[in-house]
Amino acid sequence: MTSPISAVLLYAVSVAFGKGLVLFTLPFLTRTLPPEDFIRLDMAAALIEPIGLIGCLAIADTLFRFAAGSAEERARLARMLAGLAAALGLPLALFCQIVIVPIVAPWPNMPGETALRLALLSACLGAFIELPLAYWRLMGQPMRFTAFVVGRSLAQAALLIGGLHAGFGVDGVLIGNAVIDGLVILLLWRLMPGRGLPRFEIALLPAQLRYAGPVIGGGLAMFALGSLDRWFLAGAVQPAALAHYALATKLAMALALAIQPFGLWWYPRRFAILAGPEGPAETARFWLVGLALLCLGALAVTGAARLFVLGLFPPAYHGAMVFLPWLILLILLNELASLSNGPAYARAAGWRVLAVNMAAALVATLLYAVLIPRLGLAGAILATAAGQSCRLVLFWSDRGTAGCIPYPLPLGLAMIAATLVSMVMLADGANHDWAWPLVTLALLGLVLARAVLPMRGSPLLPAGRG
Repeated sequence: MTSPISAVLLYAVSVAFGKGLVLFTLPFLTRTLPPEDFIRLDMAAALIEPIGLIGCLAIADTLFRFAAGSAEERARLARMLAGLAAALGLPLALFCQIVIVPIVAPWPNMPGETALRLALLSACLGAFIELPLAYWRLMGQPMRFTAFVVGRSLAQAALLIGGLHAGFGVDGVLIGNAVIDGLVILLLWRLMPGRGLPRFEIALLPAQLRYAGPVIGGGLAMFALGSLDRWFLAGAVQPAALAHYALATKLAMALALAIQPFGLWWYPRRFAILAGPEGPAETARFWLVGLALLCLGALAVTGAARLFVLGLFPPAYHGAMVFLPWLILLILLNELASLSNGPAYARAAGWRVLAVNMAAALVATLLYAVLIPRLGLAGAILATAAGQSCRLVLFWSDRGTAGCIPYPLPLGLAMIAATLVSMVMLADGANHDWAWPLVTLALLGLVLARAVLPMRGSPLLPAGRG
């Protein structure tokens, strides 16, 4: 068992490799792939993402929600969830091969059929990777978690660079990633309790399905807030502008580098903390820590991207900076909603999560249909912002435990507004006035320090527990 600080630092290493290597390969991608092939890769990701959400089966959330106290009971639950993954993941894979691939393979801007089949097969089996990694997080084993994430990320980055350099193109990258994931599954499950053999206990599965089913549906609804805009934009925006938007989206995802190490430590523990004697107050304090990290990360990502894009990317991709601050704001709202949804996930079933995400997805989808034909990429950003804001407000207004959590909303909204103004200034390549961003950076640092200092010595954070 490791201390919270050591665990977060180890998780930071895993995020730096898991997400950071993707960012560092972007200059290679933009120099190797023309905008048309870059769009093919983005369109493939837009299809694989929702299948992957289903394939993960909300397995980590279910494990965290129903995990009991003893190591033996947690191992037993993990094996039961392995049985759930086998019972649902394999039919999903068969459905994708027989139904989904023949439908989408002929679409324009899609990869080859073989690459598509293997990529979707890997996505359908995502729970077999997610469950062992979640189990190690739950058991306070960040070193083992980090070792596998780093190894997998290095293998994928090496394959990406080597495959594109050898001329295998987008199809080769997708096929190689699928092969790596297959090897990772075999290796991970050799280290699981009972060597990962699934355990089927039919009497206990309905309660888990009542929780996991709606959460899976809610995760699928989130596809509308993450990738559905691409399908509306495909015929309404020029390919060059769409490539700028896709690149800015990938850069904006770097914001996860700022929050994921904290989230990897926080999410398995938030239910126990919320149920504690000072649960609402402690939850609000951790929420403020997360928001401060998000705002600091947003400034860092924008400043780094300015140097990154203008210095390393070819001029054909420089237009991505126009969209970057607004897309980072969308990621910030999404991550903030995740920090705010603990009470919804703490319920016995996942219907609240499904209802909130479905409502947000409906708002975004309707606005995509209305705004994109009129405003193009600006309409996509406005529609996604409306959906993410709806999701955030609904999680805040949960009538359950969330009603008792004293979120510092005025301070939080002021932090977000100051961060957005600073990001717009930083993204402007002709603007060299760094005064406002530096002031915002200092204020965010003070807020973070003020939120963190009272946690020292908290009975909810005993030393030596990760």
